[in-house]
Amino acid sequence: MNELIHFVESAVGFELNDKLKLILFSLSCKKACYCQLRISADNLDEKHHFEKHLKLLGFPFIVSKPKPYEEIVKVKKHWLVMDIKGIWYGYDVFQDDGAKRAFLRYKQLLKKGRISLADRIGGGLYGYPVCCTKAFIHGKAVFSPKTAFVVHGLCSVNCPASKKQNQKNISLIRKNAPGFYREFSKHLVVNAEVVVVEKLPENDYVACLKRINGKYVLFPLDVRLYPVGTVLKGVLRTRYNHASFRPERAFLRRILITRHLRGRI
Repeated sequence: MNELIHFVESAVGFELNDKLKLILFSLSCKKACYCQLRISADNLDEKHHFEKHLKLLGFPFIVSKPKPYEEIVKVKKHWLVMDIKGIWYGYDVFQDDGAKRAFLRYKQLLKKGRISLADRIGGGLYGYPVCCTKAFIHGKAVFSPKTAFVVHGLCSVNCPASKKQNQKNISLIRKNAPGFYREFSKHLVVNAEVVVVEKLPENDYVACLKRINGKYVLFPLDVRLYPVGTVLKGVLRTRYNHASFRPERAFLRRILITRHLRGRI
């Protein structure tokens, strides 16, 4: 079990959230887990090693066909320049054959349109509290960085069951995966410029104009005041796979004054 956790901690093909899910699964916190493994020229052997660990531990799994994935290679004005970097595989991993059978029933129910029943089965497989499963079924799940060590939507930011689960997960991860805990908990604070690149009904998206830790950062942010293409200067904070951005007051003041003058012309 520890060998799988050590592999996940060191693998470059898993995003942080997928590492979190796999480690919690390895510690028997979940009956099933879905993750994506990205393969590029930098980690060609990781698919083989990952599947070897799963087989040695007796974890049944289903793997998808490979699909290409893209990464941001440049931010030009408010356009994202993307390039194919490799392929990714989706994995559904199970504690035992019973969990796998429950998952296949879950998929069948989804195809038949019996969404509520399917989601109740899915909630049990993925470790959702009952209250949060109900919230998910009714489209009312929320997320909070205060419960970053659970990987489900919450029925409320003050959900007692999720808070309890979050504390339990923190204790287990600090003990069994200290390397991941340090990586996931790292608090990054940098002065940055971001540009509004997309506005959708549920979220606006901004992208950093410069690389952060070697990559361009793209994240949702409520910037309804600003049209696509607006560049904002401020402080970017990232921790627990969450990002927040606070624009500089002086910069905001300039924008607001400009808007006021335009309104009078």
